[in-house]
Amino acid sequence: MTKKIDILVPPLDPIQFSGGSWCVIQYAIGLAKAGYDVRVIPMLPCVYPEWIPKIEGLSFIAEEENTLKIRRRSVLFNIAKAMLKRRRGKFIEAVSTFSLKFLKKVPHLLPFEFYRANVLFYIRSQAREADIVIATYFETALAARFYPAKRKLYFCQHLESLFYKELPHNDLSRVDAEVSYHLGLEVIANSSWLCGQLVNRGLQPKLCCNAINKEFFWPLSTPIHRKNNEVVLISYGGRNVEWKGFLEMARAVAIARLACPNYQIIWRVYGSASLPSKNDIANYESLGFLQQAQLGEAYRDADILLSASWYESFPLFPLEAMSCGLAVISTQLGTEDYCRHLETAYIVEPHNEQSIADGIIALVQQRELRNHIASTGLVESTKFDWLSSVERMKNIIEGFE
Repeated sequence: MTKKIDILVPPLDPIQFSGGSWCVIQYAIGLAKAGYDVRVIPMLPCVYPEWIPKIEGLSFIAEEENTLKIRRRSVLFNIAKAMLKRRRGKFIEAVSTFSLKFLKKVPHLLPFEFYRANVLFYIRSQAREADIVIATYFETALAARFYPAKRKLYFCQHLESLFYKELPHNDLSRVDAEVSYHLGLEVIANSSWLCGQLVNRGLQPKLCCNAINKEFFWPLSTPIHRKNNEVVLISYGGRNVEWKGFLEMARAVAIARLACPNYQIIWRVYGSASLPSKNDIANYESLGFLQQAQLGEAYRDADILLSASWYESFPLFPLEAMSCGLAVISTQLGTEDYCRHLETAYIVEPHNEQSIADGIIALVQQRELRNHIASTGLVESTKFDWLSSVERMKNIIEGFE
């Protein structure tokens, strides 16, 4: 009998995606192809994301935009009709229905307690009897705990209690994230660093590292011919959150440009960033949001990947860049599974602009070192493919690990 697996995710954008969401969907696709009956359930209503393929065995619980609009019109019509006919009971019912529909569209207008109840209510309304439920975000962990499934897993994508400042409910979200690790769920971590953090909290997590899509990220057969003094850096903008270290990267690029007057250091940034492309620290070329194929092309047109996050948990972008033949500058926390100093990456200190600048200067001025790190990183990147990661997840699901 086909096993039923339900995967709980945050609401997904129809076009854009985070690295964590992309990885979760890759597991869903892989498990569906392996013969499981997989459903992906967002914790609040959203339309079907364009970047998720429709394949046999994989269902995404979505509401079409037209359906959402029709329902809103219907609810408003019922309110008006009840008011005209002075039916108090019908009016209260219609207003209540409208409020629930409206707050599902703008959930963060609710106080924390009502917001969490809203999420639990919606996921419960979509639940089915399943063999396995997998929470993938701290706000889905409690819903997984109450889910009608035989086994309840929590696939952690990061130590999410670190990010409370960027969440609407701030410190309440921090507490909520910490509590999510103590709900009796079987915990899986996506990086060795995260495993260690969870062990420190008294848990016994299993490790399942993510992977990259080799069909998008591959190296050029021949190197790009540039002017002798031209070096291109590429960075992820970090979606305007401070812990991605964008401000430190900008200051480090400025230091490196001053220290390397004989080189033209070009800096390109994809995704949103906390500084505009024209700024008082270090100008850059904005590439905007890039789909996977576009991102692969952007990597292959660069020389060095620059990253300076305060902490990560198996971030994709350094590994993607390695797979495209770039030398990588990265901080260590959360990248230990594939970043080793002066071997597969140049490791720099988070929060330390001079350390980051030293990494840039070294790889700009020392072509042999840059080429060594790039070639070793390329070999390292071949160890992380989705067939292996999905197989590892299958073994965990089947109880072999």
